[in-house]
Amino acid sequence: MFDKIPIGKGFSVQPEFLYSSMGGNFDARVGGLDHYRLNYFSIPVLLKYNFLKNWSALFGPQFDLLIQAKKLDNTGGVNKVTSDFKDYNFLFTAGIEGWANKTIVFSGRYMYGFQAVYGSTTTPEFHNHGVQFTIGFQLQ
Repeated sequence: MFDKIPIGKGFSVQPEFLYSSMGGNFDARVGGLDHYRLNYFSIPVLLKYNFLKNWSALFGPQFDLLIQAKKLDNTGGVNKVTSDFKDYNFLFTAGIEGWANKTIVFSGRYMYGFQAVYGSTTTPEFHNHGVQFTIGFQLQ
């Protein structure tokens, strides 16, 4: 869900409310490969610049609120590990979007997490970084 608020010629602010899922693999060496899946409510607030008629560049901060974290171990077991991860995360998001027509939008983004969502001085740190591709439909 998003909105577009014009602020000047070719510029707008685009606040969004998204559901995001991020994850990755960690080689625990002793126990083998573990797979983590983290689910978030994401709130990016993006500055949008229309550089061509149907093309825009987007960039700005994103705040993520953790819903649930799961660990899938190499034996097929699934464990909820939400309490092991930080409840929130701050990221920088940048990307590009193109409108096929007045209702269909395609976009690609890169998100870079500034802080560790897991880890300490005695354990490895996990940071969220990701690429996101979306197809959106604007309801009129």
